[in-house]
Amino acid sequence: MSYGLRLAKLRESLSEQDLDAILISDPENRRYVSGFTGTAGHLLVSQAAAVLATDFRYIEQAAQQASQFRVERTSAKLEWFPELAADLGVKKVGFESRHMTVRAHADFQKAVAEADAPNGLSLVETTDLIDHMRAAKYDDEMELLTRAVEITDQAFEEVASTIEAGVTERDVAWKLEKAMRERGAEGLAFDTIVGAGRNGALPHHRADDTVIGNGEPVVIDMGAKYEGYCADLTRTIVLGEPDEEFSRVYNIVLRAQEAAEEGVSAGMTGGEVDA
Repeated sequence: MSYGLRLAKLRESLSEQDLDAILISDPENRRYVSGFTGTAGHLLVSQAAAVLATDFRYIEQAAQQASQFRVERTSAKLEWFPELAADLGVKKVGFESRHMTVRAHADFQKAVAEADAPNGLSLVETTDLIDHMRAAKYDDEMELLTRAVEITDQAFEEVASTIEAGVTERDVAWKLEKAMRERGAEGLAFDTIVGAGRNGALPHHRADDTVIGNGEPVVIDMGAKYEGYCADLTRTIVLGEPDEEFSRVYNIVLRAQEAAEEGVSAGMTGGEVDA
């Protein structure tokens, strides 16, 4: 995996932002930078060091998953933060403003104020610093994304051919989840949407006990999560023969999609492709 490249890119961003280090708390960003999948912990990355601070439950897991990081055991209290910052010789530390809560920020500030560490340690707000890094994918990420898509495609093909009148949306959603997991998905990218008839007009309809009838259109929105990377597939099928109105609307949407695929090129914005 490209964790060494990711750390190098992150350190470039620290220089650009005039930061000594960054404190990473967002679980997805923590996994992206280190490979650690535990549910508790922080990364503290400077130009010279990369530390994963977590509690006793995750020490062994962190050592196995985050080989580029020094693992530090912490307690529920935050004394470790100013102590670790002093050990690394960093003072101007960025934090993820979109993830850190007001309460967590206040607790970190209190720990800094009460510490015996040298004066000058401060938390500096950053916004989307790692998100911008994640926008461009490395080759290993593309392979994981491709596998997530393959799992999703295969699960849809298997289940769609078995849907028949009289089953419920919930039944179909469960079969789709089961098929994805059997192919290696670690979970769902999001709750699977199965919308029959009028429910298909609700963008985020939750699959329920609605019974699917013959001749009804069924919207399926699904995605597998594989090694942290997510697929997203939307398809509309009809049980039996579609009526004329359905076919007309479906083909309008299909032609629009094909036009976008033919016209898209590097350098365009998402808005331009949509238009």
